[in-house]
Amino acid sequence: MILVMADKSKEVTRVLTPIEGIDPLWVGVKRIIKVERTGIRQHQPFEEKVF
Repeated sequence: MILVMADKSKEVTRVLTPIEGIDPLWVGVKRIIKVERTGIRQHQPFEEKVF
């Protein structure tokens, strides 16, 4: 018998308004998108954040 376990993950996407003190090179930014992923990949826990 072969047991196959699927990877499990959760993704949360947020749209944020720009924060005070943001780098001046980002002039005109209206929204910041943040994606957070957590779960299990190849039997190992993982956490990832991207903007």
